[in-house]
Formats: sequence, C-alpha cells, structure tokens
Amino acid sequence: HWYVRRPEYLNYKNMPQDAASLVEWQRRRRVAEGWTVTFLDRRGYSADALAALHERTGIDYIVTTSDIPFGVASERRNAVFQVIRVKPAETVDEPSRDRREESPADGRDDDRKPETEDD
Repeated sequence: HWYVRRPEYLNYKNMPQDAASLVEWQRRRRVAEGWTVTFLDRRGYSADALAALHERTGIDYIVTTSDIPFGVASERRNAVFQVIRVKPAETVDEPSRDRREESPADGRDDDRKPETEDD
C-alpha cells in the first residue's frame, strides 16, 4: 500500500503484531473467507460477486494470483499476479466515504477500514 497510496484491507503475508490490530485482521480475514465460500464457483468470481464485496467492504481493487478466474478483465496482469477492479467502473473515480459513519438502515455489516494519514 506504500506505492499506490491506498489503504490495505487485508494482507495474508503481513499479519499485525499488536492485539487490537490482530483482532481486526482476523475479523477481515473471516469476511474475505465468507465472501469466497459464498461466491466462488467453478467459473471463478462473477462481476456481481465483486460488487457484493465492494458493497460490504469498500474495497476498490484486489491483487491476487493470476490463476484465479474472475468474470471481469484484469486491470493489470503478469505470469504471477493480477489486479482486479472490485468497485464498479462507473464509481471508481468518485471519492470514497467511510461507511462506518453512515449507520446503514438495512443493518448491513460494514467492514471498511477508515483511511488515515499513514495509509
């Protein structure tokens, strides 16, 4: 996240070391795993699955291995990694808002990380 100047939602390789961050990391991991169980099928992940992930978490992009199929074209790709746009194309350039301040009426669980100056 240092180079792209975007906050990181979850990184499996960099597990936090302090107690509060570790609890948050584990919660986000469960959200990501729940999304995978709900939406992964033999064709991979559909555009609707990506929209659901964005709605739940506020994630704009996923960096993942190139062997995972998605129902959308990769933004960038090489032999090892690919970048997938999660946020619907018509809203990618809009400034993001932290949904934790919104109190959604539908009772939806919102898992977005508030942006900080350090991100």
